Amino acid sequence: MTHIGLTSYQASMAMFSILIILLLTRWRGRQFGNYLILASLASVAWSFVIVLQYTLAINLSPEIGLTEIARNFTWFLLIFEFLKRDNGEQNLSAFKRVVLITCGIAFALFILAGYTPFKLPISSFWVMLILAILGLVTVEQAYRNTVHQHLSFMKFIYIALTAIFAYDIYLYGQATLESRINSDLWQARGVINAVIAPLIAMTMSRTNDTESYILPSRQVVFYSASLIGAGSVLLIMAAAGYYIKLYGGEWGRVLQVIIGFTTFLIIVVAFSSADTRAFIKVLLNKHFFNLKYDYREEWLRLIHLLSTPTAESKELYTRAIRAIADIFDSPGGILYLNDGNDFFNPVESEKVPTQHQLFEQPQGQFLEKLHDEEWVFIIDQENYPTDDRYHLLLPNWVKSIRDAWLVLPLINEGNLIGFLILLKPRVNIKITWEDLDLLRTAGRQVASYLERHQKTELLSEAKQFDTYHKLTAFIVHDLKNLIAQQSLVVKNAAKHKNNPEFVEDAIDTIDNSVARMQTLLSKLYSSEGDAKEAQPVYVSQLLNEALTKCQHLVPVPSLTIQDDSAQIAADPDQMIMVFTHLIKNAQQATTEDGFVDVNMYTQRGQVVIEVEDNGEGMSEAFIRERLFKPFDSTKSSKGMGIGAYQAQEIVRSLKGDIKVDSTPKVGSIFTVYIPLAQPIAA
Repeated sequence: MTHIGLTSYQASMAMFSILIILLLTRWRGRQFGNYLILASLASVAWSFVIVLQYTLAINLSPEIGLTEIARNFTWFLLIFEFLKRDNGEQNLSAFKRVVLITCGIAFALFILAGYTPFKLPISSFWVMLILAILGLVTVEQAYRNTVHQHLSFMKFIYIALTAIFAYDIYLYGQATLESRINSDLWQARGVINAVIAPLIAMTMSRTNDTESYILPSRQVVFYSASLIGAGSVLLIMAAAGYYIKLYGGEWGRVLQVIIGFTTFLIIVVAFSSADTRAFIKVLLNKHFFNLKYDYREEWLRLIHLLSTPTAESKELYTRAIRAIADIFDSPGGILYLNDGNDFFNPVESEKVPTQHQLFEQPQGQFLEKLHDEEWVFIIDQENYPTDDRYHLLLPNWVKSIRDAWLVLPLINEGNLIGFLILLKPRVNIKITWEDLDLLRTAGRQVASYLERHQKTELLSEAKQFDTYHKLTAFIVHDLKNLIAQQSLVVKNAAKHKNNPEFVEDAIDTIDNSVARMQTLLSKLYSSEGDAKEAQPVYVSQLLNEALTKCQHLVPVPSLTIQDDSAQIAADPDQMIMVFTHLIKNAQQATTEDGFVDVNMYTQRGQVVIEVEDNGEGMSEAFIRERLFKPFDSTKSSKGMGIGAYQAQEIVRSLKGDIKVDSTPKVGSIFTVYIPLAQPIAA
């Protein structure tokens, strides 16, 4: 049985050590804090000496007695502080003197008996019994003299100290009768003291000292209370089993095993039940905490649920229901959202059949109350007959939902984006203003996430349309240029139709137009066309072909190539279109007696193409705000305003860029930078 006693006092030492850590971090230097730390240290020392005796298997009775007296003495000091706060020093000096003298005499007797040949004049059990009785009387006096406003948060430490001294009275009272300590009671004493520590922590959490307090986790309190409850049941059933074994004859042992196993099974079944856990949570929140909810935990849980990434709307809707339902241990509910036309449809449900009619009254009073007053409708009128004065506004289809409990509006930035119908919680809950405030706040947070998700989906859809529109605009722009080529052929056909060279040139132009249109169609059908057509191509060839397309306009452009071997990885047709656009724009901005010069060279792993003219030029504001903006043209009905934007997009897709340097009435320089396809050989 030695290991049982060892474990018991190790538990006591561990629990008071944890209490000391909490006190040092949150209550050091505050009212009662130093005395409570001192008492906890004494309790740790007392438990440690007993653990040492079990571990080393040596007799440490004098040391155990001395540390136990020291432990009791520190508890007396703490109780005196309680009494001093509410009654003043002068009213307890005589009582305090009696207690201190008694502790001093006991301490001296144990030192003499433990370390000298002197023997105690009375049994050591009587000394400890007297101290325990004195401790119980002291606690009783403190309880009776505590003012009412302090009693609500001090009662738990009074219960804890009463338990310590009452158990000691029982232990030493029996020891004085039998002249020996009952080993079972002694071994259980460590666990009894360990159970006391959470009660002391709860006292600290309920203190009205607004400058300092500790906050034990509600989960810790929940599990501690559950363990204490389960342990109490097991102790009661163990006692019953003991007496059955003692007086049950042949069946005694069998009945003891049956009762023990059945009790354990009942505890496991009970605490695995969601209803039981919900009942315990409600009980603890109602009677052990000033606030009904741990708002920090509730907020962190809600944010974690909603902010976890998900690509599925259904999953987010389910989380939104759970985020609210879990606050009240509700099994589920139904989420209704605005479809964009002020009709509210069910988008997701949990633990509820989804076969419910659509809500089709956009201008109904029910929605007006949800929106205008953020009213939480309570459907369960059996428990709330007068709280909800707008109950008659509830549609019949809402009342027909089985176990419907309340309707929560989901409002974001003043807009009603939906509402949530919750089912009845597992434990009957009376709605208070604290519940309503939490509901509305959580509802607003859920609404913001839902609306953000809806806007993200709309943005994604808009981006898809934007990609399609961009491709369409590029194709239309290219078609415009092809039509211009065809129109030029038709315009000159009547005049030069008998000229063989014109006919040959017209055929080449039509052939080129057909090839270009086929390429455009292939790109329209396949979004991967650009990547497949990208290939190493000589920049000099692209520039020569672009200049050929611009020879019919004036001023005729000039071309200077400093590196014939420069290559880029690109779609040749696209790059010819980019260079052609830049050259033609320069020609159109320049008078017939001006110049357009194209210069190509390489630097720092890039090919650089400069298109320079001495035309009209552009202002910095125009370059910054309009030049590369799509559908913004200076050519009236003759242009689409997409050429410069398209050229910039194509160049940037190759990890390059286009820079512009221009001065009004002086001219412009368009500089294109594109990474080389491969290093240039020295």
